[in-house]
Amino acid sequence: MGLSANGIGAAITLYEAALGLGITSGPLVGGFLGSMSWRYPFFGTATLMAVGFLFTWQIVSEPARREKPHMARNILQARGNRAVLTNALIGLSYSYAFFTILGYSPLTLPHVFAVNLGLTYFAWGILVAFSSVYLINMLVRHMNSVTLLILNSTGLVIVLGLAGTAGGSQLLPLIVISGLFCGMANALFTTLAMEVSTLPRS
Repeated sequence: MGLSANGIGAAITLYEAALGLGITSGPLVGGFLGSMSWRYPFFGTATLMAVGFLFTWQIVSEPARREKPHMARNILQARGNRAVLTNALIGLSYSYAFFTILGYSPLTLPHVFAVNLGLTYFAWGILVAFSSVYLINMLVRHMNSVTLLILNSTGLVIVLGLAGTAGGSQLLPLIVISGLFCGMANALFTTLAMEVSTLPRS
């Protein structure tokens, strides 16, 4: 975001689009590779990271104006900013929800084939990408970010509550639907983190 020449709004949209594309395609490719061997998704990820390394090495350069380096004590001092602290604590709570959906829920579905699980998270990722890039931009024209975050968090709580009572294959559509709320939350927290204080972005 600091390297963006088109402003923070464009940078956040591009970041969320890249995140959504990875979240969408990753489970599908992983499910396909995992159906052949549990080892292949790791080799596939290693290959993608090598490509990312090469692109970074060849294309990315230091900005003309570098931000002043910060120490660990600067992070602790940032807690004194109430808006930053509040956003961080809410974001921490959301992170538990996000990784429960992404990391824990597959463990509750041992009967689902790798490809089917990949398709489920492919659909989830499509909703994450759609809501973080398009839906959020439509909604912020009609309500402020804080109101939207409250409504979005309420929706996510309801979906997670239903997921906690669901059994077996009933969990799959709830995982997919949660992508809608996760995508908006991702974009909202990123935006608020950049805008709530006068502290340096890092």
